[in-house]
Amino acid sequence: MKKVIFVIIVLLIALQFGNAQSVKDDVLNLVVSLDNSIVKKDSIKIKSLLNEDFIGTIPTGESFPKNLYIRFHCRPNVGLVSINGIDKAKTSVRLYGNSAIVNRRVHVSKKATDGTMRSFDVQRIEVCIQKQGKWYIAAGQGTEVNNK
Repeated sequence: MKKVIFVIIVLLIALQFGNAQSVKDDVLNLVVSLDNSIVKKDSIKIKSLLNEDFIGTIPTGESFPKNLYIRFHCRPNVGLVSINGIDKAKTSVRLYGNSAIVNRRVHVSKKATDGTMRSFDVQRIEVCIQKQGKWYIAAGQGTEVNNK
């Protein structure tokens, strides 16, 4: 009987860990989907990923509410043209009930208004929330990182 109880407990723990990993994967997929949508300048997709009261801060320190963040990232012929380098081993997704915090570093390429290109690393943090079974990004901030 003790062996049966032990096996049941081990299985329950394994299922809980598997579920937590699945949720972490869902959250990470959400932020990567935002990256891809920003590069494609897909305002409709970006809007669907961000919570209504979203606040986003770009590496210059400027913060935008949802509508202005979308407008900023969807300007034609300027802005982010690639976001790469998600290293899952160096990415942290922490779960707190129906909230998650994602810390990660990405490499971006950005096109300026004069047409010049610039590439640099950005340390990102996103705050995600789950509402009615769906994950949304509630806040995000990027800090330019000096590569030495």
